[in-house]
Amino acid sequence: MKKISIVTGCYNEEGNLQEFYDRLLAVFRQLPDYTYEIVVADNCSTDRSREILREIASKDPKFKVILNAGNFGHIRSPFNALLQATGDAVVCLCSDLQDPPEKITDFVKQWETGYQVVCGVKPQSQENPLIFRIRRLYYHLLTNCSETPQIQNFTGFGLYDRKVVEAIKKFHEPYPYFRGLVSEIGFRRVEVPFVQAMRKHGKTKNNFFTLYDIAMIGFVNHTKLPLRLAA
Repeated sequence: MKKISIVTGCYNEEGNLQEFYDRLLAVFRQLPDYTYEIVVADNCSTDRSREILREIASKDPKFKVILNAGNFGHIRSPFNALLQATGDAVVCLCSDLQDPPEKITDFVKQWETGYQVVCGVKPQSQENPLIFRIRRLYYHLLTNCSETPQIQNFTGFGLYDRKVVEAIKKFHEPYPYFRGLVSEIGFRRVEVPFVQAMRKHGKTKNNFFTLYDIAMIGFVNHTKLPLRLAA
């Protein structure tokens, strides 16, 4: 049986973790021909997240937890979880449930038709309309400045064949702009649209500075614009 690895990061998501796990189990009940593993990297949560993760892992040997010694950020921690995955395909998504786990069945179907990268793109979102417009403007600007065409409305939610994961490892990126890496590496790719849901429990851990940080990583890693401006 082929193995599907589910990888995600976590920081203070006590209100979402059990539902996240339950919905993933429901997905794999619809995929009886596959085995799975779930890898969660906890970023030194200060609520009950670690307790919940330990409890689930004690009951399900396919549920694996990385308990970080410190908060390594929303970029490096999930990327490390990706590197630990052992599946024939790896699905990356957020544990806050804004990336719908139910889309995994669509991803697997596309993967089995020969696509090595299946991107979940969000042409619509239930998040703050202003934030959504700013994101779309950023994707458009990055695409115009980058030498590699960037995937619009894409945050990394998707399925990646083992060959893609192994290619990503060769870049040895300590602080990657993951969605840019996906565009740059290539492979046969398809986009699957979805509507991003509102967060049900807890508060977003992103703020202006974290979003600005990842935006600048995209510009520095995938365009020559910063160097030209400096010159």
